Amino acid sequence: MSLSPDRLTDGARLQATYIGYGVASRPVPTGTGELSVGELQMAARAVQLEGVTATGTAIAAERRGVTSRTLVVDPENQLWQRVSPDVATAALEMPPLQLPNLRWVVVSTLQLEGVDIVRVEHAAEDGTRLELYQARSPFAVEAGEGMTVARRTRTDELYMIAVGAVEEAELVDLLRRATPIG
Repeated sequence: MSLSPDRLTDGARLQATYIGYGVASRPVPTGTGELSVGELQMAARAVQLEGVTATGTAIAAERRGVTSRTLVVDPENQLWQRVSPDVATAALEMPPLQLPNLRWVVVSTLQLEGVDIVRVEHAAEDGTRLELYQARSPFAVEAGEGMTVARRTRTDELYMIAVGAVEEAELVDLLRRATPIG
C-alpha cells in the first residue's frame, strides 16, 4: 500500500497487527517527499481464540456429492482392453510395474468411474498366473476363490494390488519388489 505524504496529518501513526503477535506502531513523518517509516518489530504473544463449531447434515453432504465409496474391480466381469506398456504408462502417468522373477504376459487397462486401472498379467515357469493391478486412486479387487490378495501404496501414490494362488508372504514380497516394465 502506498500513501501520499501530502495526505497525512501531523500525528499520523502506522499500526500493524497479526494473530499471535502484539501490535506494532510507529509515527509516520508528514510533509513532502518520499515517505519512509523504517521497520516495524512485532513481539510474539499468546492469543486465546474462541472455539469454532462446524455443523452439517448428511443431506448437505449428499447434495455436494461427497462419497467414500471404493471402486471395486471385478476382473472377470469388466471389459479390459489389451494395450502396450506405453499406453499403460500414459494411463498411470508412470511406467507400469511387473512382479520380479516372473514374465509379464498381457498388459490391459480399464476405466472405472474416471479412474484408469492397469492390469499386468504374469506367468511363472510352473504355469502359476499372478495379476498386478495399479492405479493412481484407491480401489479394491474382487478375487476368486483360492486367490490371495496383497495391497500396497507407494510413496508416489501408486496403489497396487497383487492377486494370485500363492502364499500371502510370497505375494507381499513380490509386490514390495515390483519394478517398472522394461
